[in-house]
Amino acid sequence: MALVDFLRGPKVLLQGFNGAIVNATEADIGDMSALLVMPTVAVTLEVASSDNVNDVAATGTGAWTIRVYGLDANYQWQTEDFVMAGNTVVAGAKLFIFVFGAEVLTYGTTKSNTGTIYVADAAVTWTAGVPTGGGALTLTFAAITIAHGNSHNGFYCVPAGERYSLTWVHITNRAQIVDYRALIVPKVGALTRLQLSLQPATSPYDEINFPMGSIILNEKDTIRIMGSAQTTGGVGAVLAVLTKMPMTKPA
Repeated sequence: MALVDFLRGPKVLLQGFNGAIVNATEADIGDMSALLVMPTVAVTLEVASSDNVNDVAATGTGAWTIRVYGLDANYQWQTEDFVMAGNTVVAGAKLFIFVFGAEVLTYGTTKSNTGTIYVADAAVTWTAGVPTGGGALTLTFAAITIAHGNSHNGFYCVPAGERYSLTWVHITNRAQIVDYRALIVPKVGALTRLQLSLQPATSPYDEINFPMGSIILNEKDTIRIMGSAQTTGGVGAVLAVLTKMPMTKPA
């Protein structure tokens, strides 16, 4: 299945992974292991790989093209394809107000990416295909780590004209005690933090079911699965299911 199959339809499946959860602050459960700064105004994107030889279209053994999934300035679903050029930064043409993630679309003989491919705000600066300045961590919205083929981000913004309910969360954890919570950010109004689980380092998993309609995300609202480790170096993965709800008519 393609990444898009998890991001669209009657159920949305968020697949977040963070291999180095920090302590004393919150971090998104995403590949960048950071607290991302989501755009408030739509931005253009840039893409590059840490492998300058193989993640090159037509000639390399790794990724040739990738597809980025997100929302445009009107919160409508959109995608943008990028032709990989190794360390050379490739600029996008479309404007994104939110980025869900990215995946390898076409590839050479390895059938996946051979370097880590980064998708970032055009404001960042790059060194050898890796964001290193201008908000390198906080403005890098997706990372396709080596050989994974797609990014793993535990956050979602509801497209215009849609409505979802958080119905299920599955958390796995190791290396450090981690406090997991969901940050619910409405388009208008105050954000809320929903406590999910305080996971021991050796715990196999935690599974949480929510009644349908108890936690509602309206259009343009955002949910972010976050974690804070007892000591830097926690490793965690989160699966979350958002179930689509009918749009209600104004009274």
